[in-house]
Amino acid sequence: MDYSERKDLRVNDLKADFVRRYQKFYSNIPKGLETKNKTIPQLTDNLVDKKKSPKTISDNYSAISSYLKWGVQKGYSINGNLFQILTSSMGSRSDKKKQKIPVPLVDKELAKFFNSSDYSNGSFKTSAMYWVPLIALVTGARMGEIVQLERHNIQRSRNGIWYFDITDEDAHLSVDPEKKIKTAGSKRQVPIHDILLKLRFLEYVGTR
Repeated sequence: MDYSERKDLRVNDLKADFVRRYQKFYSNIPKGLETKNKTIPQLTDNLVDKKKSPKTISDNYSAISSYLKWGVQKGYSINGNLFQILTSSMGSRSDKKKQKIPVPLVDKELAKFFNSSDYSNGSFKTSAMYWVPLIALVTGARMGEIVQLERHNIQRSRNGIWYFDITDEDAHLSVDPEKKIKTAGSKRQVPIHDILLKLRFLEYVGTR
């Protein structure tokens, strides 16, 4: 059956070989190419252009899978093998993503960054661009945890030690929907390093 010539293709007609053919051509159709009212041969003539990202392809398969599952729930007779084909393709992207391991900066790279003209001349566009890398350097906190810090998250203990109160709560101890932490165990108190104190971080906080 030549599916590209069918104008009345129904979900009941879908077979595993058609889904595999669709995956093959969709993943190679260039990014941004108009596909409406075009046959497969017309589309494949342009395969030399820029290809879509793995995420775009995976999201497309996910949308189709959700649509087919909805059809099953509504009582349509749909081949269950189609889900396995689509899910398998989406899983390959996830496995590849898991293999990406972040590489920490070495001392030479850190020195180059913190000795840059921006730090030497104080030419940052915002104060956050100056403080966030420094806080990350001495605390090891996640970037998301640092950029959501507010003035009430800078506190002093009874024995006089200043610390970052990393939490998803606001100043009134209520959960702030704008703040995110990875897990409940991510709530913690991190002492403010002497380097930040010498750079007058507390004076900066006092101006906010």
